[in-house]
Amino acid sequence: MHGYERRTVVKKINSVALLIIAILLLNLIAILPGCRMNVAETGSTITGRSVEAPSGDGVPFIRVLLAGDNDTRFRVTDSDGYYTMFHVPKGNYTMTFAWFGFELFSTSVAVTENDLIYTVGLPQLSSGLEGFQGTINDVNGSISNATVRLIYPSGAIAQTESDQFGAYLFENLPDSEGVIVVAQADGYVSQVIEDIKIGFEGTRILDFELNPVVAPEVGRLFGTVKDKDGENLVDVYIGVFPAGTVPSILAIATAEVLTDETGFNIPKVPAGSYTVLCIKSGFAPESEIVVVENGGEYTFSFVLDTEEEIWRQSTRIGE
Repeated sequence: MHGYERRTVVKKINSVALLIIAILLLNLIAILPGCRMNVAETGSTITGRSVEAPSGDGVPFIRVLLAGDNDTRFRVTDSDGYYTMFHVPKGNYTMTFAWFGFELFSTSVAVTENDLIYTVGLPQLSSGLEGFQGTINDVNGSISNATVRLIYPSGAIAQTESDQFGAYLFENLPDSEGVIVVAQADGYVSQVIEDIKIGFEGTRILDFELNPVVAPEVGRLFGTVKDKDGENLVDVYIGVFPAGTVPSILAIATAEVLTDETGFNIPKVPAGSYTVLCIKSGFAPESEIVVVENGGEYTFSFVLDTEEEIWRQSTRIGE
C-alpha cells in the first residue's frame, strides 16, 4: 500500500519538475538574442458598409485605403456597399474613403488585439427639411435613369435617379455648405459642380446638360475572375486606369465595373495604354497592363489568392 502511494508521489514530483524545467527553458530561449520563438499573429478584421440616403442602399465603387505602421490595403466596396480586410496586423492606421476623385472621409483606427472585428464605414446622412431638384438633359432632350449624387462635407452621400422626363428630386435633406453634386449617365461625360449650398438662401434647383462620350477609336476588354479552385468570383471590382496613373483612391478610372456570374465586359475603352486593376474583399489584388487599339478585343483571366493564403504564406516564411 505504502509502496504504491510512494511511487505515485514520485511520479507526480517528477512530472512537476519536468514542467518547471520546460518553462524555464522556454523563458531562457525567449530572452536569448536571436532565439525568439516565431508566434504568428492572426491580426484582426476591418469591415464596413457605405450607404446612401434616403434608401439606405449600399454604395458601390467607394474606394477604401488603409495605411499605417504595419500594413497598407486598398479595397473597393461591392454592389451592396461592403468591404472587408482580413488579418490586419496590430498597429495604428489611417482609413480614407474616396469616390470619383473626392476624398469623402478619413479616420484613425488602432488595431490593438488579434481576432477582433473593427467596423468602419462612411457617416450616414441625417434627415432635414430641405429640398433639391433639377433636370438631366442632353442636346436632344431629357435623360432618364441618370444618377445624381450629393456628397456632403462629412462624407455622407445622398443619391437619386432621374425619371422618364429627366427630372430628379431630393427631399428631407439637411442644410449644408460645400456640397458636391455629381451627375452621371451611361454613355455621357459625368458633370461635377462643387461648393453648393443647400438650405436657406441656398441652391434649390440645378439643371444639367450632359455631353455624350466621343471616342472614335475604341477597343473591348472582357474576361473572368476566379479563385484558386477555378470558381468564378462575382462582385469583383475591375478598374481601368490610364498608363502613368497610379491606381489610387483619388485616381479617376477610365472605366470601372463589378463582375457578375459570367465575368466582366467593358465594350468601349478608348485606344491607349492602361492598367487593369482587379480587387475583391478577402483576396489579394491583381493587375495587368494592356495597350488598347481601335477595334481590338482583349481577354483577361484573373486568378486571385485569398488573404488567408497570403497570411499563411507570410507566417511560413517567418518560420
